[in-house]
Amino acid sequence: MISFVPALLALAQLANSYFNDLSFFVSVPFAAVMILFAILLTQHHFAQFRRRHFEREL
Repeated sequence: MISFVPALLALAQLANSYFNDLSFFVSVPFAAVMILFAILLTQHHFAQFRRRHFEREL
């Protein structure tokens, strides 16, 4: 769930920018950073899961 929150926040920011006629020069980079953060967070969680799984096998 934590991995989806930044992506949802990015979509909400883009929708807010669209519906309130705000500049996309702020909302698009913000959305890009939040999507990249979600990707990195997901990769980190998968790495933790693999490490725990590997340690249990030893």
